[in-house]
Amino acid sequence: MKLIRAKTKFGIEMLKGLIKGNNDVSSDEMTSYLSSLLVEYPRSIFMVLAIDESASDDSKMLRGFVIGVSLPTQSHVVIVQIESDDLDLKNKLFHRLVLWSEGLEKTELRFEVFPDGENFTETWGFKPSSKIMTYDIKTNDVTKQLLRIGEELEPLVSVLKEDRGSKNADDEPDKLS
Repeated sequence: MKLIRAKTKFGIEMLKGLIKGNNDVSSDEMTSYLSSLLVEYPRSIFMVLAIDESASDDSKMLRGFVIGVSLPTQSHVVIVQIESDDLDLKNKLFHRLVLWSEGLEKTELRFEVFPDGENFTETWGFKPSSKIMTYDIKTNDVTKQLLRIGEELEPLVSVLKEDRGSKNADDEPDKLS
């Protein structure tokens, strides 16, 4: 299993159809937004793909991914999505996001959840919206442990134009190495 830091539109293309929308934004709109962020603010997006190189079927090659976004003016990172059926892998992806966030000197992770809200809807006519969950990077004990073991983690493989040896690397869906 390799964790690959995708820094081009190729990473978004691999995730097409897997990126979820929410109450306000469709899956296609979210995908388009992330693609434009890669062009306008490439250092503001953290996208890591977990690739199983031993998979015989290309559809089973992608085992999980994480996407986080933080614009330069923000003091936090927004977790767009973390996906994997494997809890250990999901934890590894989250830990990588925490380390990236710490490196940017961000103070908080944020994740928007959409609670059921059925009681409020039925009883008083509320419309379900969302709730922002936060994780304090500076004070959380998990972060402190991660920073201690951070140097022991396997390095991420970066997918950069230079790494792929092409002027038009964004447009070439070749095998990741």
